[in-house]
Amino acid sequence: MPNLSLRQLATVVGGNLSLGDLPPLDGDQQAVGPIHFDIERLSPGSLYWDLSTSLQTGFGKPELAFLRGAAGVIVEHQHNEPWAGRYALRVSNCQLALKQLAYSLRQHGERQTLVLCPAVTGPRWRAAMHTLLETPTIVDGAAPTPRFGTATSVASDAHLRILALTHLHDPALHATLLISTPDLMILGQQDAAWLAMQSRPALHQILESLPPAGGLVYCDYTPHTPAFFQPAPHQPAWMELFLAAGIRCLRIGSDPHADLRVALIPSSERRYSVHIGSQRLSVGVDSLPQAVAQATALGAAILLGHDPTVISRRFGLTASDALPSDTRHAA
Repeated sequence: MPNLSLRQLATVVGGNLSLGDLPPLDGDQQAVGPIHFDIERLSPGSLYWDLSTSLQTGFGKPELAFLRGAAGVIVEHQHNEPWAGRYALRVSNCQLALKQLAYSLRQHGERQTLVLCPAVTGPRWRAAMHTLLETPTIVDGAAPTPRFGTATSVASDAHLRILALTHLHDPALHATLLISTPDLMILGQQDAAWLAMQSRPALHQILESLPPAGGLVYCDYTPHTPAFFQPAPHQPAWMELFLAAGIRCLRIGSDPHADLRVALIPSSERRYSVHIGSQRLSVGVDSLPQAVAQATALGAAILLGHDPTVISRRFGLTASDALPSDTRHAA
């Protein structure tokens, strides 16, 4: 973990730190590396956090983690002597320790965190977020990219960090989201379809990772010719649960009931607009996928509390077209 030493981690989680006979070069001041919950995805220098539920299921995993290059392990059911140059942290409960770390990270976090779910992690979505939120993109290979379980940092500055989830159907999703400490999640239709299949306890685990004032942007865009009258679309059960928990939700769609509606500008050469209530914003792109990605980035900017005047200028709007600073719920 960036800016977190082994000693600090041990203090936060209340663990017992053991260093190898030949300790790490910086001893207990060594920085904690990327955290992984899956041995198969371990990278050299990373920390393997064992989430095994019993002594039997966790047997041999610390040694295997060291064999695969882990700098350290966090274990609960057994205490293993760390290899030379490595470390081991023994805790009474790995799940509780994870929550303690997440709480500490959120309390001391100086940046907002935006998490892109798998359906909206493509280059078009990232480019839109980068342009509208003005967050420097992390170039692959240019520098080590911080890892949080199955989430990868794709853009970062002093005020905002953007993480991309590899996939949702992962046993360690809850753990990944907890230590990612997201302020806002963005998901697409495939992500929503996955949520719709989850049990209520599983949805509560996702909610647990969001702060009380957290937000969610749902890109629910379906191209079609709008009818003169359309009934409000049925609100999915998972969104009702999020709204009941006080999470701010904003829906991107093509229907008049969407919080942000993407539409083709009449009598134009394939130019698009984004409607927010009675306001219409001209989008400076000429392809539908780009317009939808821009609208999604705009929704993220609104929920993250970015200055409406600044957002307006990026869209080429006049001062009279100022955007709303907040949206409380989806249509």
